[in-house]
Amino acid sequence: MRLGFFYVRLFIKDSLFLLMGTLAIIYNGDDMKSIYDIQQLLMKFGTVIYIGDRIADLELMEMEIRELYKSQFVSDQDFQMAILLLRQEISKVQKARGEG
Repeated sequence: MRLGFFYVRLFIKDSLFLLMGTLAIIYNGDDMKSIYDIQQLLMKFGTVIYIGDRIADLELMEMEIRELYKSQFVSDQDFQMAILLLRQEISKVQKARGEG
């Protein structure tokens, strides 16, 4: 059985979200080494992504990371590493599917 679409984005209150974002900037995070680390970073902000298509999941994660970065909730280092890891994984999945 395959789930078609599952996407949750949770913002309780702007002030709480801002507080969480401020803490995320101070806490530069552990060195991101995997997609799992990116998922954990997104979960800190209440974002869980699962669509069922791996490439779509990764692209949506990239969009969310970009939004967090624009809002200054993610450090430069975490943003750059997350984008690099996501693009590498997208490329790897495309090659495995024979798309790229």
